Amino acid sequence: MEKLGSKDLLTLCNALCGIVGISLAISGQGFAWLYIFPAVLFDFLDGRVARRTKATNEFGKELDSLADTVSFVVAPTVVAMKLSPDVFLTIASALFACTGLLRLAWFNLQKDKRYFWGLPTPFAALIVLLVNAFLPMFTVWALAVSALAMVTPFKLNKL
Repeated sequence: MEKLGSKDLLTLCNALCGIVGISLAISGQGFAWLYIFPAVLFDFLDGRVARRTKATNEFGKELDSLADTVSFVVAPTVVAMKLSPDVFLTIASALFACTGLLRLAWFNLQKDKRYFWGLPTPFAALIVLLVNAFLPMFTVWALAVSALAMVTPFKLNKL
């Protein structure tokens, strides 16, 4: 059993934000999409703390991927599906979820972590949730385009 460090607590805060977003969406709260902002902040901070303290390890990497799956893959699909589930929204949500999982798994195997291949899941989730909140008629398109962008091999430098 690994000892939890400050980086891991930030990662758990990221996951907690995703869990809160899912819970709010299921209970029909229209502001459920707002969970994304603290989740992105915690995801950013956990990476910074890990690099600064040189506290990267396999446990932390796996925990980070699991937290990102909750906050940036599962939660956006649940929030979007609460809009008005229809066949197109269901298909687009499933595509988003599957490509998000692929994206996170590929990143875990990537040797050079100085850049991203494809759209990172936090950015994809932000796109989906912002479109869902302000232009809900385009949510299906946001899900589909973001899903494809996560698995399209273009290179992005890390911040």
